[in-house]
Amino acid sequence: MYCTKADLVERYGNDELIQLTDRAVPPSGVIDDAVVDRACTDATAIVDSYVRSSYVVPLSLVNIAVVKPWACMLARWLLHEDAHPEHVKYRYEAAIKGLRDIATGKVALPELPPLDGVHPAPIRTAAVPRMALPFPPRASCSTASASRARRWSLSPHDLPAHRCG
Repeated sequence: MYCTKADLVERYGNDELIQLTDRAVPPSGVIDDAVVDRACTDATAIVDSYVRSSYVVPLSLVNIAVVKPWACMLARWLLHEDAHPEHVKYRYEAAIKGLRDIATGKVALPELPPLDGVHPAPIRTAAVPRMALPFPPRASCSTASASRARRWSLSPHDLPAHRCG
């Protein structure tokens, strides 16, 4: 797992975790480890779902240090269930944005240190390049037809007729 009970207590405090996890009736006043473990496991699964497209999961210890804050933010958001305070929602959205940036390649996780002279690089997937169109996207049928006609030295009447709409 990328976050643990100790990480959540360190970041958010014992009192908040008791409030979020103590579901006993009457309240027992202690952190429910099963609830925390489920939230941490779910947060780890969310992180893996985003970084899986570019890296081998589970992540290495070097990379866990990078995603740990995001995993903690996700676990906290999950613990709040349906009542998400604004600051928790904001941090959740920041974590998702960071994970999306990793998934799209805008942000790269640090590479692992060399092992016996061999430098393993993270596995990346290649994006499919977009094809350049021979004409700009249509603003309207008449402007697109005129644009193609000028580009190909044709009169607009030489192009096939078509309907917009």
